Amino acid sequence: MCRIISGGDASGHNDSQRFYKATRVLINSTINSIIEVVNNNINYNAFKGEKVLPVSNTISANDLKTKGVAAIDMAVRESEEAVVTVRGKSRYVVLPIEKYNYLRECELEAAINEAKRDYEEGRYVTETVEEHLKRVTNA
Repeated sequence: MCRIISGGDASGHNDSQRFYKATRVLINSTINSIIEVVNNNINYNAFKGEKVLPVSNTISANDLKTKGVAAIDMAVRESEEAVVTVRGKSRYVVLPIEKYNYLRECELEAAINEAKRDYEEGRYVTETVEEHLKRVTNA
């Protein structure tokens, strides 16, 4: 640590103390600025009320209306998804078809694995069609 040795001023503070105080003020100011930027960039998920960071690849509904598919192409070029905003709120996600198909495969694979676990653990019912319809319709 570097220490500045100097005489004090009329307030009794030496250069080292003034430097420390100025540095601390600068650091606190910088931290507060960063916190403010982060807080201002946090959006609320319109459906769940959860805080989420904004997505950089957004397309406004107006841009989509005026530019059409070209707006989507530009947005998904940078990343594999884009969010369509309506009146400033995130409403839809646009994905390339390959990524959508991959996500659907993952979802179906998870459903198959869940059904296999249910079967292995005996969580199923053996019944006729009539019995099944009666059970599910509460008749």
